[in-house]
Amino acid sequence: MKKIFLVLTLLVSGFAATDGYFILGPGSYKCAKFLSDIDVDKNNRNFTKSMYQMWSTGYVSGLNENGGGKSWDTSNEEIYYSWKRACEDNPTHYSYRVVSRLWGKFATKN
Repeated sequence: MKKIFLVLTLLVSGFAATDGYFILGPGSYKCAKFLSDIDVDKNNRNFTKSMYQMWSTGYVSGLNENGGGKSWDTSNEEIYYSWKRACEDNPTHYSYRVVSRLWGKFATKN
């Protein structure tokens, strides 16, 4: 039951209207919520981690596609742990902005 609730929460409730477009899913959450979710869900950590990894990998893929010849060629794990570390330093920031900044930092010319 907890898994179903978590999936619905992640997929349905998350969106942020910013800069004229909507960010859907976990990226719309502030870092404090991301950190809380992965901390609270200790019994299903791999499930929660996978949900967040799917969002961040898709978001980075979109940034790569529209990055003007730049891309961040990395792994799901590196994106996730870079995001987690950055959120620990900036808990009030929106996750999508944190991941966008990481992309800007690590993306290189193709």
